[in-house]
Amino acid sequence: MKTKQLAATAVLAGLILGALPAGAATVTKPVTVKWNTQAVATLTLNTNYSAAGAQQLTAPTILQHASGSGACTPTGAGSEAAATVNFGNVTPDSSTVTDCLYENAVNAQVATNSTNWSLTEQSSAAVPTSFELCALANNSGGTFPFTVAASLPATQTTRAAALANTNTTACASGAQLNTTPFTIITGESTAFTSAAPANLGEDLDLAIGPNAPTGAQLVTVNYTLVAN
Repeated sequence: MKTKQLAATAVLAGLILGALPAGAATVTKPVTVKWNTQAVATLTLNTNYSAAGAQQLTAPTILQHASGSGACTPTGAGSEAAATVNFGNVTPDSSTVTDCLYENAVNAQVATNSTNWSLTEQSSAAVPTSFELCALANNSGGTFPFTVAASLPATQTTRAAALANTNTTACASGAQLNTTPFTIITGESTAFTSAAPANLGEDLDLAIGPNAPTGAQLVTVNYTLVAN
């Protein structure tokens, strides 16, 4: 009798358990994870730069254009210091402009994670009267601004002569250095690493006016990198 009661109880328990839900409910809800990556950028300026775009401390090469008795020193100051473009001794003519072209004067190297960056150049103060500085791009076209490109390797000059300026108020070629910035490159859409930076090289031409004043002259040139 007890055996039958136990069997009946087991059957009833099985029926009750079989009526319960087969599994638990599953609910999925999202959480949004956000961040804002900031632009990082480095700008390195190498003067008298090498074929690799690096700083050189050796004597530079300076070309001369003079129709009178004006003169440039072919090796500048004989050596170079970092972040310095030294034309060394220059001699004006009494009646015509003398031009001295410093080859591979400055290479601006840019490393940034930005895909929208620009670089400009200007002098911090006016170039002294009777003198003029002209920047000349070292790229395939020889002009500013540089073309936006996925690769910007170091490029040295192909110029074989200084400019033939006839005055010190306008450059015969290139961009005149003054307190108004000019564009080296704008809207560059490629990010560059420090191991393989963008290279933006230039020559500098110094035009020396007739009877230009004696003494040491100094101009500070600022390069401004904006990475968005």
